[in-house]
Amino acid sequence: MLVAGVFASLFAIVAVRVVLAQDQAEIDRLSASIEAQQAVRQDLRLMVAELEAPAQVVASARQRLGMVTPAAVTYLTPPPPPPAPAATAPNSAPTATAPNSAPTATAPNSAPTAPAR
Repeated sequence: MLVAGVFASLFAIVAVRVVLAQDQAEIDRLSASIEAQQAVRQDLRLMVAELEAPAQVVASARQRLGMVTPAAVTYLTPPPPPPAPAATAPNSAPTATAPNSAPTATAPNSAPTAPAR
């Protein structure tokens, strides 16, 4: 009886060690997968940073979209809003306001624009 108890105990210990070894192998496999995925993630982050660089955006706009840098760019600025009418007496006639002036132009810029079609 004692021999059977010792044999059962040794068998149980071996079975537990086998399960632990299998679990450790799974942990090692998952750790390697995590490291590989982190390397891929780092490569993708580098690629995104390179593609977001202003020079790359301009180059891509020229190559893929056919955009060109204009010789000059004119910005239009709307005139300021007319002043609010002052409170008038009930018997006074409304006064006419001057019409808005035309928009004004500002300095050129070197941003790419789409080609004329």
